[in-house]
Amino acid sequence: MEEINPTSIVESLNEMSISASEPSNVNPNPVEHSSTENPPSIDEPSQEIPTTIEHSEETTVEIFSFQLYPAMRMKQAIACLCDEQFNPRGFGVIEVDDIGFEITVRDSESGAVGHLWLDATLLINFKYNKPMVVKRVNLNHLYQNLVAADDEDTISIHQSDGSNQIVFSFGNDSPTEFSEELLELEVEYEKFPTMVYACQAELQRDRFLAMIRDYEDAPNPKKVSVDISDTTLKITIGKMERQYGSTMVGIKGMGRGQKHLARFQWPDCEFLKKASLLAPGALMCITVYPAKKIMMRFNMKELGDLVYLYKTMLTLFNAQELDKKKEVGRYSIKASPLI
Repeated sequence: MEEINPTSIVESLNEMSISASEPSNVNPNPVEHSSTENPPSIDEPSQEIPTTIEHSEETTVEIFSFQLYPAMRMKQAIACLCDEQFNPRGFGVIEVDDIGFEITVRDSESGAVGHLWLDATLLINFKYNKPMVVKRVNLNHLYQNLVAADDEDTISIHQSDGSNQIVFSFGNDSPTEFSEELLELEVEYEKFPTMVYACQAELQRDRFLAMIRDYEDAPNPKKVSVDISDTTLKITIGKMERQYGSTMVGIKGMGRGQKHLARFQWPDCEFLKKASLLAPGALMCITVYPAKKIMMRFNMKELGDLVYLYKTMLTLFNAQELDKKKEVGRYSIKASPLI
C-alpha cells in the first residue's frame, strides 16, 4: 500500500479553498446569441429589452376646473333657478368657456329666462382647456347636494375629458364629493344673449321686496308700469302709483330730460324673492337688445351675476308726456336719439 504524505494533502486542500473563493466567469443568466451577432453591452441593450416603461393609467385631462367662495352664493343662486314655480321640471343648461361658467333656465310658459354667470376673473384657479359640450343638468339634484355645504365653504368644480359628469366637492376637514350627470339637450339650445340696455335703476332690497308684495296683492290683471327719467323712478302696480325710490345716483343711462316707459308682468315672484337675498339691491334695466325686455340683475360681487329676463307688454324710449287723447295713452315716441 502506497504511503500518503500529509504535507501534500494540506497543499491540495489550500488550493481548493483558493479556487472556491475566486469569482466565477460563468453568467448565471446567459443570453443566447447566434454566431453572427455580437452580444449586447450594458450601454446598448438588445431589442428584447424595452427602452421605455408603459403605464396602464393615462394622465387625466380636465376640460375645466375652478373653485368658488362663498358656497352660500352658489346655493342661493341654484335655489332660484330650480324654483318650482319658475322651473317645474328642475333642469338647466350648463356651459363653460374661457370667460366663465353659465347655467340657463327658460320658462316655457312665460318666456322668462333665469341666467347664472360666474365670471372667470372672480373664480379661484379657473382653468379652461377645451370647449365643453353644452348639456342639461338636474338642478334639483344639484341643490339637494349643495344644501349640506356650510355657507363659508369653498366649492370645487371640474369635468374630466371624456366624462359625462361634473364633479363637485366642498368642505375642508373631510371633503364631500358628488357628481352630476350631464344629459343631452331635448331641444335646440338658444344661448343667453349679450345684453344692451337703455337705462338702469337701482332698487334697494327692502324697496324691491315691497314692490313684489304689492304686486302679489294687486287684483288681476296684474301689471307693473315703470316711468323712468334722469332724476326719478315712478312705479305703478295695478292702479296704485308709488315712489319706490331711486335717487339720481341710482339711475344710469338717461340723458337730461329723457323719459322711458315700460309695462310688464312678473310671472315668477318666488324666483325674485329668493334672488333678492343675493345682493343688497336689484338693478332694473330696460333693454334695447333683445327688444321689449326687462332685466332684473342681482350682482354677486364675489362671483358674478344672476339675471332674470322677461318680456314687456310695452316699451317706449324717449317718451314725453302728451295730451291724454293722443297716441299711446299718456306717452309717445320722441324724435331725439336713444343714448
